[in-house]
Parts: sequence; structure tokens; C-alpha cells
Amino acid sequence: MNNLPDSRFWIPDEGTYNKIQKLKKYVAFIAGLPFSSDEDKQKASRIIFLIENINKPETFRSWNVCLDIFDRDIQYGFNKSKGIYWRTWSVYFEGDSLEIEASSKHTHDIFHYGDDFHYFGLIYFTKNIEYQRLFLETDIDEFVNDASNFNKYITESLNDIEIDIVLL
Repeated sequence: MNNLPDSRFWIPDEGTYNKIQKLKKYVAFIAGLPFSSDEDKQKASRIIFLIENINKPETFRSWNVCLDIFDRDIQYGFNKSKGIYWRTWSVYFEGDSLEIEASSKHTHDIFHYGDDFHYFGLIYFTKNIEYQRLFLETDIDEFVNDASNFNKYITESLNDIEIDIVLL
């Protein structure tokens, strides 16, 4: 195995690298939640290592870390009231892109509802692209801070919390 960089991938500049490093705090937060298993903690530790080495394409592996709050009764139609049935914070690294999103899903088909926090970020690692490589609505710290305060979104019915830490 050679240690030459994979020429298919873009190496993040220092500014982008530093922005991505902010996601380590998010991953550590999710892994530190009381309902995180020992296996989740181990995967999170490995994902933090991968984030630290995001400037080395030879370390690229697919992974995701998600925190979700559901109202299953509204989501599945058992409760016919209208409202938010899913609140999610997710980070996906899949081969050639890093996607960061915080959103709410409402029974009305609307993109952004009320005063809920919405975030979308995307970074492409493919070397030769003809579109915007980096799109971050705001600083990644805002995403991390909102996820860290997920409790403010919990209501009497929007209260089923789930995490997903996947390392492929």
C-alpha cells in the first residue's frame, strides 16, 4: 500500500479543515448522551479520528451521526393533529461529500416551519467539480449548539429520542 494521496479527491484548505473540525464536538456530544451504547461510543471515537484526518483521503470511510426526536403518533397518523413530527440533526460523510443538516418535518409540506432552527451544509471532496465546493448556511457552531440544546424541542408528544452512529 502506498502513502500517496488519492488524486481523485480534493484536500481541504486550512480554513475548511478547521470548520469541519467543529463537528467533533457534535459527535462527542451524541456519544455522551445517556442512551448511547458502548458500541456507539467506540464508533464515535473512530469517527472523530476520521474527522481529524479529513485532509487525508486514504482515511475516507462512510459514516453518519444523527440525533432525532419523533412524535410517532402524528408521524404514523394515529393522532390526526397537525404539527412537527420529526426533528433531526444529521451529519453524513459518504465517499465524496459531507452533508450537515438540521431540520423539522411538519405535517404540512413546508420546508422551514416557524422559529425552528434549520441548517444545511455540504462540502464536496471530488477533485474536479463544476459547482460550488463548499456551502454552509452559517457557521457549523450554530448547528452544534442547536443539537446540544435539543431538549428545547421536546414536547409532551414530540419526545421519542433516537440516535444513530454508523461507521461503514
